[in-house]
Amino acid sequence: MYYLEPSFGFYFERFELTPKGLVYSVSAYATNALLQTPLTPETISLNEKFWSDFDAGSLPMITKWMSTEKKRKEPRWLAAVYRKLHLTDERSLTANAIARYYSRASTYWSVELQKAGEWKLAARGFERSLALNPDSVTARINLDFNAAHQRGETNQVQVAQSIEDEFGRYNNWNDIMGACGPFDEPRFTFEQGRTFFSGRLYRQALQNVKRVTVLQPNHYMANIWLADLYAMLGQPDESLKIVKNIRANATAFDLTPVRELDLARVQATALFRSGEKDQGRAVLQKALNTPEFGPKFSAVAAQLFLQAGLNADARPLLETVVAENPTDVRSLANLGYACLQLEKYDQAKESLTRALELDPKNNVVRLNRAITLLRAREYDAAKEDYVLLQQEFPKAYQVQFGLGEIAAARKDTATAVRHFEECLKLTPVGTPDYLQISNRLAEVRAEMK
Repeated sequence: MYYLEPSFGFYFERFELTPKGLVYSVSAYATNALLQTPLTPETISLNEKFWSDFDAGSLPMITKWMSTEKKRKEPRWLAAVYRKLHLTDERSLTANAIARYYSRASTYWSVELQKAGEWKLAARGFERSLALNPDSVTARINLDFNAAHQRGETNQVQVAQSIEDEFGRYNNWNDIMGACGPFDEPRFTFEQGRTFFSGRLYRQALQNVKRVTVLQPNHYMANIWLADLYAMLGQPDESLKIVKNIRANATAFDLTPVRELDLARVQATALFRSGEKDQGRAVLQKALNTPEFGPKFSAVAAQLFLQAGLNADARPLLETVVAENPTDVRSLANLGYACLQLEKYDQAKESLTRALELDPKNNVVRLNRAITLLRAREYDAAKEDYVLLQQEFPKAYQVQFGLGEIAAARKDTATAVRHFEECLKLTPVGTPDYLQISNRLAEVRAEMK
């Protein structure tokens, strides 16, 4: 399978591209692989031959027919004749379209060369890209960084105001990359990664952030983002390696007390995802005991405890945060959830009700309050919340399950069966929830006999 242009987006969370001239073979990532497969010498040789042949043959012809601002101005009468005959700039427009197509491909290939350490070959490629499209923002920035790198400089390039003005021609970051190709410069590559992350393209986000750490090994924020992404994508051991490296090079990373707290968050997250709950708890407790900054870390630590299922650890921290910030909806909601899991239903109801008073449209909080009220056997109040949720989300199986449990508790088995049957229709088959609901439905049906 081949793709006909260098690209990014949804498909490339699962598939990677290998350039072969102007086409790109598509292959699935290997199991557990998050990074692209490095280019082989054969791939580099094949593509360099393609571009060398292009430079010798097609490039002069395309650039000759490209329209430029310096093009000789035709007399008005001749321009009118051309328009009548539909000849005005037609050849130039075609050449320009072809040139932009080749320019983007050349930029993509040159970035791949830089990743392979072929900086001089990449520089020639970016120069080619600019010859074909002088307005290519990515090629210009990449070429400037390439030159700085070859001089032994690793700092991000200083972008001229004229180049920054070019960004206004595009609606968003994706449009820039789609028109010009990818960036390979620390600041812009990091921004590419952030853009992919906001679009939930986590593998591509990780690849870009990883590239920043290659170009600038001591880039603190890129390393933190990379550690977070590794943990999120199921490789917490890689995350812990990054934490260890930052601590081993504290001076190079300018590891201030505030940054140390951030590092504790990343480390604890990775430990929890590795199943090392005791070690993760110890890391967070040490951070919380930091005199100057520890108290400000309480909400973050509480959130991590909740995610790890350590509700008893989260509860006192959230109580402190809520006492200091009684209008903090998120902390109120988290405290209510922790108390619900700990079967402290009165406190859960109080916190969740306060959160709903501040944010009446927060349906996650409303669902947790409905569950709390159901477990506290306050069936009328629980049903009110479930009915409101049903109006908003008629296909939410959790709502049908709650209504079924209320009916079952009231010995209205016919209504309970109806809700559980509807719930089963809405639940993904083969999931643990589906099995639980099937069993519950069987239990209620048995009561009818």
